[in-house]
Amino acid sequence: MRLGLALWLVPVAANSSASATKDRVLIVLNNTARVPGSGPATGVRACEYTEPCEVFTAAGLEFHVASPLGGVAPIDPRSGSAEQVRRLPTAAVGAVCHGAAGLLSARRPDGSLWIAGRRVNGFTNAEESAAGMTSVVPFMLEDRLRAGGGRFESSGVSACHMAVDGALITGRNPASSTGVAEAMVRHLQGQQRQ
Repeated sequence: MRLGLALWLVPVAANSSASATKDRVLIVLNNTARVPGSGPATGVRACEYTEPCEVFTAAGLEFHVASPLGGVAPIDPRSGSAEQVRRLPTAAVGAVCHGAAGLLSARRPDGSLWIAGRRVNGFTNAEESAAGMTSVVPFMLEDRLRAGGGRFESSGVSACHMAVDGALITGRNPASSTGVAEAMVRHLQGQQRQ
C-alpha cells in the first residue's frame, strides 16, 4: 500500500523582462513517512519528483523544493528502481496524483473555491480501490474535487492523463509526472511570449 500525497508543482514567476533571472518553479513534496493507521513506509514516488525535475532542468527553469512541515520529504521505498532514487536532486500551478488535495481549500478573492468550474485531475476512486486504500485514505480525492465543483477528468486505471485549464495543470497519477511538468513548461514559455 502507498499513500501518494506527493507533489505540487507551482510556477513561482514568469519573467516579463529580459533580466538575467530564470523562471522559477516551487516543488512541494509531502512529509508522510508512514501510511496513517497501518504503519507501512510510504512517501513521495521517486518518478513524481525526478521526472519533473529533469523536464524543468532541460527547459532551463530554476526550481526549489519545499514541504508542508519543512525538513525531509521521505521517498517511498517501493517507488521505483534504485536508479530513479539515485537521480533525485540533492536539493533538501500544477499537481500530480494526490497533490491535487492541496487545491481543495484554495479560494478566489470572492470566497468561492478556486477549482469550481475548472478542469482538474488527480488520483481516481478506481485507482484508490485498485491500490486497496479506500479504507485507509482520509477521503476519496476524486469525490472531493467533484464536490468542490471541479470538472474532474478520468481515463483508465493507471493511465497517464493531464487536465490543463489555463495555469491550473493537474495529473492523475505517477505516470502523469512528466506530462504535467512538460505542460507547465509550455505554459511558462507561452507567458514569456506575451
